[in-house]
Amino acid sequence: MRLAYFFTLFSGRPRPCPFFAMAYKKQNAALLPGLEAQTLSCEGAAGIDEVGRGCLAGPVVACAVLLPKKFDLPGLADSKKLSREQREALDPAIRSQALLLGIGVVDAARIDEINILQATFEAMSLALVDMGLKMLEKQNQDVPSLKSFLHVMPSRLFVDGNKTIPADVLARVLSQKLAAENLAKDREERIRIETALAMRPPFRQRAVIGGDALVPAISAASIVAKVYRDAFMDEMDRAYPGYGFAAHKGYGTKEHLKALQELGPCPLHRLSFKGVPKGVSRTKSS
Repeated sequence: MRLAYFFTLFSGRPRPCPFFAMAYKKQNAALLPGLEAQTLSCEGAAGIDEVGRGCLAGPVVACAVLLPKKFDLPGLADSKKLSREQREALDPAIRSQALLLGIGVVDAARIDEINILQATFEAMSLALVDMGLKMLEKQNQDVPSLKSFLHVMPSRLFVDGNKTIPADVLARVLSQKLAAENLAKDREERIRIETALAMRPPFRQRAVIGGDALVPAISAASIVAKVYRDAFMDEMDRAYPGYGFAAHKGYGTKEHLKALQELGPCPLHRLSFKGVPKGVSRTKSS
């Protein structure tokens, strides 16, 4: 069904044929029939989550994960409810068992440029693109086609929170990345891809409030994203000493706010955020 769906998508006709429209409606109606369940069964669906939205410094990091039907990950839970040791123990197990896994990172400068909500959507889109490209690399496709890229993407996506990724953001990020990977040969083809994907995204999405406790794939994504970002902030603590990034990871603690007043913002700080001194530029690393 999925391949035919994309053939329809790129054939110039804006509507799928009735058969696939009926199948889509049937599958969509069956999607997540009971959110009251303690753990949702989401076979064949990827989960995506982000970390770092509320920080004053550092990037926002998103991770997308597709788990197999059967996986062995005891202790899998929302990353916020786990200790650092528990997260770091689960991270390699998740990476080894995941069918697909991708990470997207958007830095402070970009966050200031487009705002944190749009940056979160962009990070999620980058994670999905990364996931697809890694799968093609595993399949040893030296010159993958757009069709093959879309074919390896999951058919469904569960997003933690109350918002799904806007189709136009995903389409823009995907077309830009495809162009960078030489999958979109010229500007005209890139525009065609972006327009088509904006009209009909390559998968169906469902926002799940509290999804990191309900959807195993979202739980796994939240853990990997958190471990990835924590490790990055540990490195930045050495690059920008005095701010205490290794301890607070960029969140607005008293120690962090005090350091900001004394040292001013560094390149990791989000100048558009409340708590970061205004009217100053980011200082360079010493």
